[in-house]
Amino acid sequence: MFGTIETPVSVIDELDRAAAEGYDFVTRIDAVKSYNDGWLEIVAPTGAELELADDLGDHALSSADARCLAIASQRDARLVTDDAHVGTRGAQIGVEV
Repeated sequence: MFGTIETPVSVIDELDRAAAEGYDFVTRIDAVKSYNDGWLEIVAPTGAELELADDLGDHALSSADARCLAIASQRDARLVTDDAHVGTRGAQIGVEV
């Protein structure tokens, strides 16, 4: 449907913390990373993307969400999210959500 999906390391870190806290749904992340020949690619944000993420940050936006927005913005990519606030912020900066 989407081809390869990119996500920053910070999202994986967030999922690892959730797994450590006992949230069962995130224990499948390793299976997701390798499913269908590894359609989920873990990426590192560039310096420019990190700067933009810092600029985008607000009290309702996690650093992982800000990095997702910055990466999508800088790489002219679509952002897939179920978070309404992230979607709103994306639309405000011209990210296709």
